[in-house]
Amino acid sequence: MIGFLVVISVLFFESKCLDQRDTSFCDPKYSGSSYAVPHPQFCDKYVTCQRGLAQVYVCEDGLAYHPSKGCRPLHTVDCSSRPFLQPPKGSGSCRRRYGIFADPRGCGRFFKCVNDSAIPDKCASGLTFDEKSIGCRESSPEEAEQCQELALLGCNVDPSGDLSSCTWFRCPSDDTYPYGDHSRHPYPGNCGFYILCIRGGQVKIQGCPEGSVYSVESSSCESEVNSTSCKSPRNLVPLVHKLPSPSSSKFN
Repeated sequence: MIGFLVVISVLFFESKCLDQRDTSFCDPKYSGSSYAVPHPQFCDKYVTCQRGLAQVYVCEDGLAYHPSKGCRPLHTVDCSSRPFLQPPKGSGSCRRRYGIFADPRGCGRFFKCVNDSAIPDKCASGLTFDEKSIGCRESSPEEAEQCQELALLGCNVDPSGDLSSCTWFRCPSDDTYPYGDHSRHPYPGNCGFYILCIRGGQVKIQGCPEGSVYSVESSSCESEVNSTSCKSPRNLVPLVHKLPSPSSSKFN
C-alpha cells in the first residue's frame, strides 16, 4: 500500500487551472515573489501568486493540496481547516478518480483507484481493510467468522460416475494453531483421514497409515486396534477427490 501512495504522489501531481485571478489571496508584502498557498476553504485547491496576482488551481479528483508536497492522496493531507472538496468525479468502485476504497464484499478486499481505474487488492489473511485509516487491521471475531471460507474436501461418485454428496469444511475463526503453523481436525465421516488448518488460510487433508486412525483425543494417528472412537474408518464414507470441470453442466 505504501508503494501505491508513492506512485500516485509522484505521477499525479497534476492539477488544473481554474483561471480565477484575484489579489485577495496574495500577501502584498511579497508582491514581487512567486509562491503557492493552500486555498482557504477547499482542501483540493491551491493558489499561485505571481507579482501579486492569484491564480486558483484544483488537484485531480481524490488528491488534496499539501503546502510543501503539492497534490497528494486525500487521506494523507490534513483537511480539518479546509473541509470543502470538489464534487466526486469517480465511477463504479472508485468514488473518486484517485484513492483507496473498500470493496463492499469486505473480507480485506479494497480497490486502488488510479484515473478512475479500479485495481483490486486484498489485505493479508486474517486482516480487514479499514477505510477510516486506509489500512489493514486485525479482524474482529465477528469479521473473521464471516470471512472464513468453506473448503471443499472431496465428493463421492455414484455408480454412473456422476458426483453425489460433497464434503465441506470451515476452519475455526478463533483458531489458536496449537502445532505452530496449523491445527488438526477430524475428517467428517472418515477417521482414516484428518484435516490441517494452516495459518494463512490453507486447508489440507492428511491420511493415517494403513491400520491406524485419527484420534480426536491425541490429535494424531493411532492403532485402529486401540481406537475407542473408530473401528471401521475406511468403510464409512469413500473419499474421492473428483471435481467437475469448469465446462461441466453442473456449473451452468
